[in-house]
Amino acid sequence: MNCLYRFLFFSNIISSVIIFSGCKSDDNDRYVEQFPEQFLLVGNEIGPENYFASPYLFNQIDSFLFIADSKLYKKNGHIVYVLNTRTYEVIDSLFYHGKGPEEFIYIIDIKVDREKNLWVFDDIKKQLSFFNYSDIGSFISLNQLHLPINSFGMYKFCVINDSLFVGSGNINDSRLIFFDKNENVVKKSGKYPYGVHYNTGEAQMVYNHKNKRIVLAYNLFDIIQIYNDKGDLLNTIRLKTKSSFKTKELSNDEYQYKICYHSLFTTDNYIYALYCGKKMIPGDDSWKQGNYIQVFTLDGHPYRVYKLNQPIVAFTVDEDSGIIYGINKFSNKPLTVFKINEKV
Repeated sequence: MNCLYRFLFFSNIISSVIIFSGCKSDDNDRYVEQFPEQFLLVGNEIGPENYFASPYLFNQIDSFLFIADSKLYKKNGHIVYVLNTRTYEVIDSLFYHGKGPEEFIYIIDIKVDREKNLWVFDDIKKQLSFFNYSDIGSFISLNQLHLPINSFGMYKFCVINDSLFVGSGNINDSRLIFFDKNENVVKKSGKYPYGVHYNTGEAQMVYNHKNKRIVLAYNLFDIIQIYNDKGDLLNTIRLKTKSSFKTKELSNDEYQYKICYHSLFTTDNYIYALYCGKKMIPGDDSWKQGNYIQVFTLDGHPYRVYKLNQPIVAFTVDEDSGIIYGINKFSNKPLTVFKINEKV
């Protein structure tokens, strides 16, 4: 099947767009027009109230939730906070803001490995660091790594095992880059979907240690890619939407950006993707959050979609408890709990 795509070349994400058309298809593409089921989820804001400035990243280890704040909390100088899922209280704060050793300027990604270590990536310092969650309450120092950052512009990363990582970013000759603790690039693999140039290919990224799937959900395109832990592309999901707008160059030399996927999560059996589908409009920040969590099977088939009664910027899923934890960055009580009507 041949389909018309626009191929966008950006010298960077906000300038120099050259558009041309191509007709190509991929045997592993899955075109999704609708989901078999849709559920409405009503969120309950649980706080903590007036504590965060602008929360934007989220992850979970057991009964601990980790929230990153892009603006420094003035009371203690930390930028990551630990909440207890039983009380929803802040029980610890991590990572001092600053330019010195063991300090951070801007954390762009938070991940958890198989051993329940929490990993963070500082996009400004180009530094990857971790600590074990058992250190909560007695946090002293970090174990720090320095990435082969000159090899690629890493945006997101995942921990494959105790010595191997995989990153995604502005890699012009591949989609993924695997690297080790010794700063060695082990291999490059994968490819950008048709219609996506590497300078517009920023994507959310997750990895599950049991099903061994690496998943990418694109920020500016209705596309999700599924890889195995060797870097082989298994499936590409292309969402067919009714909206007429997309990321493109306008006639007045300005640019229209369609914001698609905000946040991503995978369990042993399913892929969860937070979808926005709105235009980036100056002065209107609604595009910074999404109201739909799409659920796919591991082979890329649509399973169901959750429509949220309030938008969120990031989320995590606890299938055992039947709960989705979300972050509404514009609320004075940003932590929101959605109870899944029917456990997946």
